[in-house]
Amino acid sequence: MSEPRQQEKASDRDLQIKAEMLTCKHFNGVQHDECRANVNYRKLAGEPALGCMTRIPCSFGFEPKGGPRAVCDRREAWTREEAEAHVDARELAIEQHMRAFRKVHDDAKAKGLKRHHGGVSQCKCPVCEGTLRYAVASYNGHIHAKCDTNGCVQWME
Repeated sequence: MSEPRQQEKASDRDLQIKAEMLTCKHFNGVQHDECRANVNYRKLAGEPALGCMTRIPCSFGFEPKGGPRAVCDRREAWTREEAEAHVDARELAIEQHMRAFRKVHDDAKAKGLKRHHGGVSQCKCPVCEGTLRYAVASYNGHIHAKCDTNGCVQWME
């Protein structure tokens, strides 16, 4: 890897770590009603409803809209070491997923499975050596795959 690319990657990692450190340990996404500390996001943000999720103090990615940012007495920040571990684990998970994704796509291509010629098959999982089962939709060629090892890779295109 070239030196400028290494510097860019290091800078990107540092930004990810800093972002992680600005996110509460209990935050699990606004698709949930409550965080891991059982704080209701909507109640915490208050009125008006428009822009309410920009006012929660869980993450500082957005400017608050419709009022000041709420204060939560359960908010806990990650330490730098914890944030580094989260970023490293996420990067590893992405790398493993992409390895499995490429393996399934190559296997399906070799077996002639694609759009208008779907089917099901399996191959050895490149992450854990388990069995990676997949289905190729004949309608659009999208793949649904899941490793039989609990907690390993799975996806749906």
